[in-house]
Amino acid sequence: RFTTTDEAESVAAHEVINTIEVSIDSDAAYQTDGISGDVIIEAVYEDHPVKGQLRIIKRGDVLDGFEDDFNYKEENLAGAVFAVYAAEDIYTADGQKDGDGNRILEYASGQLAGTVVTNENGEGVLSNLPLGPYRIVETKAPEGFVLDSQGQTVTLAYEGQDTPVVMQTAEVKNKRQKVEVSAVKKDADTEKPLPGAEFGLYAKADILAHGDVIAGAGTLLAKAVSGLDGKAGFGLDLPFGEYYIWELAAPAGYALSGETLEVSAACQGQDMETVKVSSIYKNKPTRVSVKKSDLATAVTVSGAALSILDKDGNVVERWRTEKNRGHVVERLTAGETYTLREEMAPYGYLLAEEITFTVEDTEEIQELEMKDDVPTARLIINKEGEFLEDVSVMESAGGWIDHFIEYIIGSLKDVTFEVFALEDIRAADGESADYYKKDELIGMITTDSTGIAELSGLPLGRYYVKEKATAEGYVLDDKAREIDLTYRDQYTAEVTYSSDWLNNRQKAGVHVLKKEKGSERVLEGAVFALCAKEDIIRADGRVVMKADTVIEEKATDADGMLVFTADLPIGYSYYIKETSPAPGFATAEEVQEFTFVYGDAGAESISYDFTFEDEPTVFEFLKLSLKDGSRVEGAQLQLADENKDVVETWISGTKPHTIRELVAGKTYILTETRPADGYVTAEDVVFTAADTGEVQEITMEDDVVVALLDCHKPTLIRCHK
Repeated sequence: RFTTTDEAESVAAHEVINTIEVSIDSDAAYQTDGISGDVIIEAVYEDHPVKGQLRIIKRGDVLDGFEDDFNYKEENLAGAVFAVYAAEDIYTADGQKDGDGNRILEYASGQLAGTVVTNENGEGVLSNLPLGPYRIVETKAPEGFVLDSQGQTVTLAYEGQDTPVVMQTAEVKNKRQKVEVSAVKKDADTEKPLPGAEFGLYAKADILAHGDVIAGAGTLLAKAVSGLDGKAGFGLDLPFGEYYIWELAAPAGYALSGETLEVSAACQGQDMETVKVSSIYKNKPTRVSVKKSDLATAVTVSGAALSILDKDGNVVERWRTEKNRGHVVERLTAGETYTLREEMAPYGYLLAEEITFTVEDTEEIQELEMKDDVPTARLIINKEGEFLEDVSVMESAGGWIDHFIEYIIGSLKDVTFEVFALEDIRAADGESADYYKKDELIGMITTDSTGIAELSGLPLGRYYVKEKATAEGYVLDDKAREIDLTYRDQYTAEVTYSSDWLNNRQKAGVHVLKKEKGSERVLEGAVFALCAKEDIIRADGRVVMKADTVIEEKATDADGMLVFTADLPIGYSYYIKETSPAPGFATAEEVQEFTFVYGDAGAESISYDFTFEDEPTVFEFLKLSLKDGSRVEGAQLQLADENKDVVETWISGTKPHTIRELVAGKTYILTETRPADGYVTAEDVVFTAADTGEVQEITMEDDVVVALLDCHKPTLIRCHK
């Protein structure tokens, strides 16, 4: 008799474990049936229910390498935890029922059948499960992976009596948790998003894959530029790890923050598919403070028109400077080169040179100062005078000798000037102390060998100049001259006044008065010569006039005066002599000398006055008897000049007849117009007046009349002189 220990309704779920051998012999154990007496050998055969085995494989993307981006490959994952639940009621395989007639449950629907944890090979096994449907639910994902909340159902179904264990494999793939790292750029003052900032993402620590370093600490992994929303997202498929972000380039017009932000990309819950890490960078705009100042005084000046140009010459900003205020230009691009240009200088200043500057990458205010220089004034005086050059002979209308003394213009040295302020000379900045007060002496300048006197470095303004001392031989020019050295324009660095000023030579006025000796009567017509007493020499040593040369001849006028007009060189000796007397006078032998010596510098001329006295010519006319030399009275005489013009008529007496002031050198004719009684008419006496003051005697002799009587002949009367 065969007896099974499992009396299930169906054997479909059972498995024959093995084959039983039964020995029927005398040695076999047996029982005897009490009724029939049969020998019963009992063999027990046990059926075991088929069991199920659930194998769970966990797979996911695992970091594999890095080249421009991180690479991943799918591998089995350890550490995943799964709960296995009965998907429906699962009964015992033998179909047995309880006392109430209900089948016996192995697992009620939803009841936990077991827990599986994947091993290092990514596998987990749950065995000895009664056949039936099961639901696999992941309760814990491996680190860095998203929990598979969907789950899946696996049925362990009977496969036949030859399969004692039904095996099912469930493969569960996990999504890798993604990491999104970004930087947000904002204006530090306004919180406004800023586009154009460039950031770099760096590995803070070594990044490993399979134990190997695929990106060392400090490796630049990626760059990103902020958009209009200010956000810069790094497009890498990043693994969890430690990173830092550094700003590589600030937006145009802003300074680099200089801040390094560390980023930790770690699991933030297994339900989060993407871990988002965002860092906010706040940048301050670049700020360049521009100051306009006086180069000399450092005082800020107003009214300058300034502009800043970019590298392409485009104007970024224009403004006018204000007193005691700098101008701040914001948001110039760090690292870029700009030009600060002065388009118009303030009044009184020169246009400054352009300043090229590079904006530093800093939040600090960058100071930029453009300094304007003020023009200076330069006073140049070229002092000139006349210098002896040559002498040439001229003939005057009267035939007298005349020399023309020529002078040329040359430079005068050792002429000293004083320079005074014509008005208050004020500083251009309008704030500093005045340079000079009105009428203040600025300085003294003296001409050099080239005749130049110069004063430079003067502040702009109006001045006047007075000559303090002049060169010897010249007249001091004491006229104050106003000099305008005021501001011209922004391009004229030195305002120059240059002028040629001529000093007059001191001249000699030589005057001659001609008088009759012993009276106040002045004489017209006396000719005098002005002569050089010594050689007159030019500056280079050449003699231009020898000693005793007649420089000029002139005759006295109706007032007995003459003025020599010759332009005499100073420093020489001269003399004056009479070369022809006044009509009716004898030439004076007197010679008068003088030396033309430099006098007071303020005198335009030195006067030399000379008086010459002449004696008249004196003639005594005597009428004498040829017979005995006695004086004849009663003869009528007449004196005529060479033109037969009668000078005088008279009757002779016992005394000489005196006539004065006959012109020396002229011829005269003494005529007897009627003889004295008893005398024969004398022949004319012709004589020339001598140039002497001595009395000149002119004698005319008459012969007596002799009478011879002849009765037959006429009377012959012969007169002898």
